[in-house]
Amino acid sequence: MWINFWKGIDMKENRKDGNGEDVSISNNSTKLARRHFLAKGAVMAGGVLTVGGAGAQNNNNLPPNVPQWMKHEGMPLSSNPYGQPSDFEKHVIRQGRGDQVMAGAGSLQSPLQ
Repeated sequence: MWINFWKGIDMKENRKDGNGEDVSISNNSTKLARRHFLAKGAVMAGGVLTVGGAGAQNNNNLPPNVPQWMKHEGMPLSSNPYGQPSDFEKHVIRQGRGDQVMAGAGSLQSPLQ
């Protein structure tokens, strides 16, 4: 017997007895297996088309349509980096590097202990 991925077991198999006569099992399971295979294939193809079409719907953020928040720089690093420090770290002074090319680029350093 041949195991079919979609159905389970395919009952159509060419069998011959000792005299060479055909004793194959022939019933409607082959037609059912084919229908089952086609139905599963159609479901999978529909799923692929649905997933493929989902990404093509949102073209608003693609160039040349650039969102407004990407057209200006953000806050400088020294303005209030990463929120407010903890009450236990209010005495720690974070220093930024002085050689910033742009206002939003750079790094902050805290003193080593």
